[in-house]
Amino acid sequence: MVRPTPVDDDCDDSRWKWFKGCLGALDGTYINVRVGRARLMREDPVEAELDAESMAIPEVADEREDVQYVDAVESTTAWNQKRLELAHHMWNNV
Repeated sequence: MVRPTPVDDDCDDSRWKWFKGCLGALDGTYINVRVGRARLMREDPVEAELDAESMAIPEVADEREDVQYVDAVESTTAWNQKRLELAHHMWNNV
């Protein structure tokens, strides 16, 4: 396995300009980074997921009067049959 060497700022490789200033390590090296509070809140993946799921839909729904909420969907007989056939096939071929 080849050990990577650091790339200096004066590197003349044309590809380096695309990655200059990026943080990262492929060898598992820990890089301590301090992120500002505003940016942290804006780019936190969990927060973004919660925002997208819990806040975006009601905001759109508030703007439209014809929106109907669906709490549950019943499966069809055809879907139940297909699901049972798949389960039967999975468990009987073990």
